[in-house]
Amino acid sequence: MSGVEDHIESLLRRMEEALNSGLRVPLTDRVVVEADELLSLIELVRQALPEEIREAGRVLREREEVLQQAREEAESVVASTRETVARLTDETAIAREAQQKAEATTDKAREVAQEIRLRAVQYADEVLERLEAQVQRTMDTVRRHREELRR
Repeated sequence: MSGVEDHIESLLRRMEEALNSGLRVPLTDRVVVEADELLSLIELVRQALPEEIREAGRVLREREEVLQQAREEAESVVASTRETVARLTDETAIAREAQQKAEATTDKAREVAQEIRLRAVQYADEVLERLEAQVQRTMDTVRRHREELRR
C-alpha cells in the first residue's frame, strides 16, 4: 500500500471506530456519533484523495516524456541513417550495399521506436488502471461509510 492509501485506510478505520463506539439506538440499526469528529475525518479523507489525482497526472506526464524521448531517438536514428545513405550513395557497389543497410537500419529504428511507444502506452495504461482501481476501492469504502452514517 502507498502512503496515501495507508493514510486513507487509517482515516477510514478511525471512522469505523467512531461508528463502533457510538451509542446504539435501541431496536434500530442507528448509531449516535460525534458529528464534528466524523466530519473532520471525512474532510481529511477528501484532502488525501487529490494526491491520487496528482499521481495520475504525474504518470501521464512521464508517459509523454517517454514518448517524446522515443520520438527524438527515432528521429536521431533516422537522420543519422539518412546522412549515412547520402554519403554512401556516391559510391557504386558499396553504395548499393550501404543503402540497403541504411534502409534496414531505418526500418529497425522505426520498429524500435514503435515498440518503445507501445510499451510506454501500455505502462501508462497499467499504472492508470491500478490507480483507477485503488481510487475506486477508496471511493467505495468512503461511500459505504457515508451510507452507514446516514442510517
